[in-house]
Amino acid sequence: MNKDVLIIGGGISGIYAAIEAASKSSNILLVENEKQLGGVLRRLPFNDFNVDSKKFTGKEYLDYLIQKINKTQVEIWTESYVSKITKEDSTFSVDIITREGIKSIKAKTIINATGYHEKTASQSFIPGSIIAGIFTSTAILNYVNLMGYLPTKKCVFYGSTDHALSAIHSLILNGTEVVGVFDEKNQPSCLDKNKEKILDRYNIPLFLSHTITNVFGKDRVEAIEVSEIVNGMIKEETRKIIECDALIVSQGFIPDNKLIEPLNAKMSLWTKGPIVDQNSMTSIDGIFVTGNSLMIHNDIDNMIINAKEVGLNASKYKPLERKLIEINFDENYLFVEPEAIDLSSNLSNINFFFRPSKSFNDKRIKVYLNKEEIFSKEYNPLNSTKMENLILDLKKCELTQESTIIFKIE
Repeated sequence: MNKDVLIIGGGISGIYAAIEAASKSSNILLVENEKQLGGVLRRLPFNDFNVDSKKFTGKEYLDYLIQKINKTQVEIWTESYVSKITKEDSTFSVDIITREGIKSIKAKTIINATGYHEKTASQSFIPGSIIAGIFTSTAILNYVNLMGYLPTKKCVFYGSTDHALSAIHSLILNGTEVVGVFDEKNQPSCLDKNKEKILDRYNIPLFLSHTITNVFGKDRVEAIEVSEIVNGMIKEETRKIIECDALIVSQGFIPDNKLIEPLNAKMSLWTKGPIVDQNSMTSIDGIFVTGNSLMIHNDIDNMIINAKEVGLNASKYKPLERKLIEINFDENYLFVEPEAIDLSSNLSNINFFFRPSKSFNDKRIKVYLNKEEIFSKEYNPLNSTKMENLILDLKKCELTQESTIIFKIE
């Protein structure tokens, strides 16, 4: 079985990439390991989404996307798991475990849209016993919104990510008491609008510059100890014990690229996803990445922009020798994507996505080519919790493989 484009992952990004790819080819396969499409949307039925000038709940938005993809000729396999990808000259051989057994296909191009996994308590270096009652926010969303099971009656959250706030919302709607949210950072990790909509609305206290210093309980969590952080050190006199039956950890996310890492795809130190060019193609010719597999998003608009571009790029792909130059950025950025530009590809209207390392007021984003300023735009404010994007037309620039491009915040 031969396919022009194989999309792995049926969440928001995978669906949009498949729809766009289908506008150029009728030979598209979308593989999803769960019973239904939707990914994170299935876990956020009560969240609000504003897309295509319309307002949806998570459930309504998922129904809307499924209707859109069902109008295309995309072939969809659910309950199917990609187990291995092998590169063979200009194509890929892919083994897929399905309900009918293992199937092997050939694909000209692959889009990885498998999403992310959340850091566990162990990966977050939480001291004390790792016992029952410690969950990630993703696990809570699965239990409550997919399985209809309430795993806690009184809990504490460690981390103030947008994902954590979604889990808080689901728990509160089902009668759980959320004692408080603790975050070791000195500013919230969530978007301001989500803080207002959930923490402020339900009067849930947020304690910044606080960390978990112990977990108590024999077989299950019975209490936790929290402490304030001052100048990077635990302030001993602030240690406080809070009774609860669960600790919900939301300490960040790691892009899922386990399928392409064995192919030696080059990975980014900054996003923890693969290094890609302006087409979102990895260092492996013919393999593209989008969504949270590429970089962790907290803004659906930017996710959709990237997914649509990737779908079109993968469907139009032709093997050509690439001429790559590196994109650099100063210490004021967490990351800039893409991290490379292919001079042999389209240089017009390139979408760059970035997040600052901290929040700024009255600053300008500046881009320099060989020390000459080619772009400047004021952002006020620049928020470290929000991904931004800008479009650069590099077609008119005299770029060579010796060119240096650097992003600065000044």
